[in-house]
Amino acid sequence: ETVIIDISSVDNGEPLGGAQQKTVTIVDDDASQVTLTVGSTLIQEDTGATTTTVTATLDVVSDSDIVVFLTKSGTAIEGTDYTLAGSITVPAGFFFATTILSAKFDLIDEDGLPAIANETIIIDIASVLNGEESGTQTRTVAINDDDATPSVTLTVGAINIGEATGTTTVTATLGAISGLPVTVTLTKTGTAIENTDYTATSTIIIPAGAFSAFVTLSSIDDVRDESNETVIIDITELINGVEATQQQKTVTIDDNDASPIVTLSVGVPSIPETGGTTTVTATLNTLSNLLVTVTLTKTGTAIEGQTDDYTLSSTILIPAGAMFASVTISSASDSLDEDHETVIIDISAVENGIEATSTLQQKTITIIDDDAPPTVTLLAGILNIAEAGGTTTIRATLSGPSGQDVIVFLQKSSASTAIDTVDYNLNGTTIIIATGATSNFVTLSSINDNLSETNETVVIEISGVTNGTESGTEIQTVTILDDEPLPTVTL
Repeated sequence: ETVIIDISSVDNGEPLGGAQQKTVTIVDDDASQVTLTVGSTLIQEDTGATTTTVTATLDVVSDSDIVVFLTKSGTAIEGTDYTLAGSITVPAGFFFATTILSAKFDLIDEDGLPAIANETIIIDIASVLNGEESGTQTRTVAINDDDATPSVTLTVGAINIGEATGTTTVTATLGAISGLPVTVTLTKTGTAIENTDYTATSTIIIPAGAFSAFVTLSSIDDVRDESNETVIIDITELINGVEATQQQKTVTIDDNDASPIVTLSVGVPSIPETGGTTTVTATLNTLSNLLVTVTLTKTGTAIEGQTDDYTLSSTILIPAGAMFASVTISSASDSLDEDHETVIIDISAVENGIEATSTLQQKTITIIDDDAPPTVTLLAGILNIAEAGGTTTIRATLSGPSGQDVIVFLQKSSASTAIDTVDYNLNGTTIIIATGATSNFVTLSSINDNLSETNETVVIEISGVTNGTESGTEIQTVTILDDEPLPTVTL
């Protein structure tokens, strides 16, 4: 403050040199101290108490207007989240003045999960005109966000993609814009294997203020035949968002590889009847990720069965990832003499593969018989027969059953006295013993006449055997007993 002093009049003198005005300034040493207070430290964003007061209070009344300049910081954004004047003026003669802090309405979630705080406004005094800040006057007001956490839905661009260079997008979309970044964590299951059949990031981050974000799922090409594979995508965790019901999406990777070609081979083409084995192998021209099932048919002269000629599975299973698989054919020993027998193996069907057509996929295995042929003996049923109506059998008997027909050829020995078709009839000169049988016969029948004669003989012997051998020398003699009286003689 100033005191201006002038000479208004002089008694018995006069002012020297004109006007004699002097000014004295009284320097004030009583500065007002300013403190800040807020009405409430928590206000609502949209409804309820959405405002609070910010008050500047003096410790002593001032004769001058005191202007308190404010700074504002914190997580809330001025003009977006709230409004507040930049200064408070305390008029001269007043102890305090107040301004209003008001929250601004929006629909954006900003506090996220409970672990994330509400937005804050930090109010400080920047400077004071005609006064002083009392210490450090910092006040904090929080704006309570009342907007719901946004819901998250998943979508995929294309639900089917090719195995070679196929791509699609996996998009996370919010139900409403958020003031916070929303992190979506994905899990991927299904028949496809990550980093073998496809690649895809496991996290989608939707920036604050954005409605959606996406990651790309890309297929990985291979050369193996396989079923179409699936990638099943689920949400397992959300930060600053909630899943809108169950968001499961499936992407199918369509296989583009041809089915493998199957060829057939055998270990050795011939095996012994006793203890003989060999392999029957189905081989692919390329690896497959599928189980390849090769179905066989078996024909030939050999009979399948443990008690017959051989055993062999009708199916070859080539596991996924293998180039080939084998089954074993095993011979079944018996005691029957028989021809060498064959097993003819063909492919009748292939599942998850194709039979090679460039070459015939028919393979033949021969089972070498190791049984000696049976020996043959002859036996006449009755050695003596009557001339009138006499019959007997000539039976050929094997030492054991045979696996093939045995043919015994008969002939009349030159030692015979009876005459064929005059003294007897033989209804066959060949005896056929069928497969599995041990004997058969022919019938010898006498022919009656009126001649008195000596008893006559028919001597039968073996002239040859097919599929057998004669047991030494086999001869049977049948005697035809004459039944005529001796003639009377007269002179």
